[in-house]
Amino acid sequence: MRTRARRDGDDYILNGSKMWITNSPVADLAVVWAKDDEGVIRGFIVPAGTPGFHAPKITRKMSLRASVTGRSCCRTAAFQP
Repeated sequence: MRTRARRDGDDYILNGSKMWITNSPVADLAVVWAKDDEGVIRGFIVPAGTPGFHAPKITRKMSLRASVTGRSCCRTAAFQP
């Protein structure tokens, strides 16, 4: 797991990305799994439109065209657990 959650006061700073997430470009919420500084895996509920988070659509796929697929990206985004 490469997505990391770093503690910053009461918040966590998330950095990382994940590919091939079904329906991510149209979702209102995302569950982002990240490993913290102690090695514990934590889940974060992230609303779409949160600064530092985006879920762009993957285009030009060779297969899996039945649903919209995207990737989720967190770049220095602050979230509360």
